[in-house]
Amino acid sequence: MVECKGEAGGAREFVRASRASGPDDLLNSAIGGFATGALLGRLQGGQIGAIKYSVIFAIVGTTVDFAALQLTSHIQKYRESMDEEKKNSEQKTSWFRLPEWSPIQVLDEEALEAKRAREQQLLAQTTIGTLEKTES
Repeated sequence: MVECKGEAGGAREFVRASRASGPDDLLNSAIGGFATGALLGRLQGGQIGAIKYSVIFAIVGTTVDFAALQLTSHIQKYRESMDEEKKNSEQKTSWFRLPEWSPIQVLDEEALEAKRAREQQLLAQTTIGTLEKTES
């Protein structure tokens, strides 16, 4: 369930605790939204504002909670399918492969040692070249 912050979420949680119902009960959202809307509407626009705000908060809050409940199940299914695909792809190959024409190469141990030897040789040549220039 998605956590709501603020007055409407607090009212919903208060109603949930008062009714001793589960977190997925949409009636909690409707009652909490109605109470919050009535309170805010009364402060903003009197009795007419309380009626308008209470209906709007109840409808919008319940709609948002319903959408969140529906999306939660879809997101869970999507995560499970992605985990399954990841396990299958790990068994076959890695998830990312460089194309054949790419200048980036993944080196094995022998090629890595050869590269290090070439780098050491170039470093030695560079060091000798700079020493000769400074002595001249």
